[in-house]
Amino acid sequence: MPQSAIVRSIHRGPLLRIVLLFAATAGCTDAQQTGGDPRLRPADPRPGTLEASRLAQWREVRFSYVGDDQRLAIFDKGTKALRYGPYAAISPRDELARFTMADFARRAPRGDTLGLLVAQIDYDVKRGPNTGVYEKLQIRPGRNALYLRYDGKVGDAKQEQDPKLWRAFVVWERNPRDVRRIAFNRRESHAGQRVLPPATARFVWRDDDEWGWVMCAAGCCEVGGGGF
Repeated sequence: MPQSAIVRSIHRGPLLRIVLLFAATAGCTDAQQTGGDPRLRPADPRPGTLEASRLAQWREVRFSYVGDDQRLAIFDKGTKALRYGPYAAISPRDELARFTMADFARRAPRGDTLGLLVAQIDYDVKRGPNTGVYEKLQIRPGRNALYLRYDGKVGDAKQEQDPKLWRAFVVWERNPRDVRRIAFNRRESHAGQRVLPPATARFVWRDDDEWGWVMCAAGCCEVGGGGF
C-alpha cells in the first residue's frame, strides 16, 4: 500500500489505529518467539507447535487405572532425616504392554525427541502438601508425563540393558515446553519369560530412595534413583 494510502487509513478513526497497532505488535511478537528455539525451525516455524503436538498426543492416550500411589519421601537437610512430602499417583499407559523396543527407539513426528509416553504422574496437592518441585522425579503440582527413549540398536540384548543408552524425561502439563531429564537407573529384561505382567507403573519401595518403575517392552525400567 502506498504511504499516502496508509496515512489516509490512519486518519479514518481511532478504531483503525487500534487494529493497526495490534497487527504490528503481533508481528513483532511472532518474530521474537520464532527465533527462540532452534527445534522449531524450519520444520515447525510457528512457535508452540511442538508443545501443542505434545499435549494433543497426551490427551489421546488413556490412563485407565492407578498403578501405585503414596506420599513420596523428602530428605530434610535440617534434621538429616527423611520425611513425607507430596502425594503422588502413577498410572501406566493402557497399551504399554504392547510396545516393543522398536517403539522406544522410534522418533515422534515434528522433531520431538522425548521418546515414548509411558506413564502419567499426578501430584495431588489436595491429598498432600505442595512442596514445590519434587526434585528426584522432577514432578510438579498437577499432571506430569513420563517419557522413555532408547538410543541403542534394537535387537542387541547387551545394548538394550545399558542404562547409558536410555533417557527418561518428565513433562509438566501446565508448561509442556519445560522438559526435565531425570536419572535412568537400569533396565531388566524379561525376554523369554512365559507370563508377562499387564501394563505396569509403580513406585519402588526403598528405605533411602524413591524410584519410578515402569514396564518397557519385555522388561522393566527404573528411573529417578541416585539417592537424595
